[in-house]
Amino acid sequence: MRDNSHWKKLETENEVYCAAFHYIQLHAAVTMNSDKVKEMIYAICDWSYAHRSGNGELTEEEQQARIDNSFDKIKKLVHK
Repeated sequence: MRDNSHWKKLETENEVYCAAFHYIQLHAAVTMNSDKVKEMIYAICDWSYAHRSGNGELTEEEQQARIDNSFDKIKKLVHK
């Protein structure tokens, strides 16, 4: 069984992902600000790529640092 910190991390990540979807919807359908939509899409692309980059050449810590950095970019966008 996993400890509560694992579940708390998942709750926090889920909140950020939901906020990112709301951010995209707001700027795509309400404010019609395509630059904001592009900014979020690129941040999501960076997050996705961070999971696949390195070709096994990075340590687990280096890989996780890339993922964390890209996730933080998304988090900063939704909390502006």
